[in-house]
Amino acid sequence: MAGLNLDDITVYVASPDQNLRGTILTVLRNAGFRDIEHGATLEAARTQMSRRPPDLLLCETEFEEEEASAFVYDIRHNHLGSNPFICVIMMTWQPSAELVHKVVNSGADDLLVKPISVAQVIQRVNALIKNRKGFMVTSDYIGPDRRRDKDRPPPDKPEEQISPISVPNSLRAKVTGEATAAQVQAEIDATLRKINNRKVEGHALKVVELVEHILPAYRAQRVTAETRQKLSNLVYVAEDTARRLHETEYDHVADLCNSLVQVSNDIFANWQNPASKDLKLLEPIAHAIETAFTGSKDEADLARQITDTVSGRHGK
Repeated sequence: MAGLNLDDITVYVASPDQNLRGTILTVLRNAGFRDIEHGATLEAARTQMSRRPPDLLLCETEFEEEEASAFVYDIRHNHLGSNPFICVIMMTWQPSAELVHKVVNSGADDLLVKPISVAQVIQRVNALIKNRKGFMVTSDYIGPDRRRDKDRPPPDKPEEQISPISVPNSLRAKVTGEATAAQVQAEIDATLRKINNRKVEGHALKVVELVEHILPAYRAQRVTAETRQKLSNLVYVAEDTARRLHETEYDHVADLCNSLVQVSNDIFANWQNPASKDLKLLEPIAHAIETAFTGSKDEADLARQITDTVSGRHGK
């Protein structure tokens, strides 16, 4: 990695395998990295993310306490630490289809198969510095855009296009000297606001999708464990939307989201025999939220008035 300034790069290596940690530390030091910390548990890694998020995280896929995919997911969704855009490389001995799927969905940048060589690590780090992918943001995913050209909507359907977001890369900024720490932090804050908007817009579509699966099950009296899981997902999406609204341009639809939180929780609490009035409220509230996020401000106000009316019948 000649010509690159690695002195200020912070790296964290998380692996329960002491021998692997030693190998990775040697590889990184030989490559020129100096500020390296490591830990044997995800608890230690979580503490590190909260205390001092690194510029580069190399993380084993499995630990005794849990799989690391959930840990990376929490980083990407800003549930852990102050920088959800850190570069993440995961490592495994056995890249099964199920494991690769979990790693991809976690939002990690890359996956290395052990045994790991010096050349591999240097190549992947170089790629993150020079050619890092933009991030996709949906209701349940934040991470690199892995779509191939054949997976992308055609240019004549712009309404189906979801463009990736260029995210801050503190690894690149420090290596190249393109930005100061303060500038990187300002970029992180601005990108978080952009992602938050994308997130609530995706949630609005997810709410309608879930409701369109849930209500037919009750109407056909074929309520199953899958229905309960979708209700659980609906509660999560509703609560996460309400939590995020105050940081977006959509704070004017908070009442709609609070109504959805209330109704979805009531149905979930009595999922085998929910009140009919709650089920009747679910569809108009879901579509009112969709209108509020995708329509004009006037349409949002109208949707809120409709939902306020039906919420009054809810008796709460």
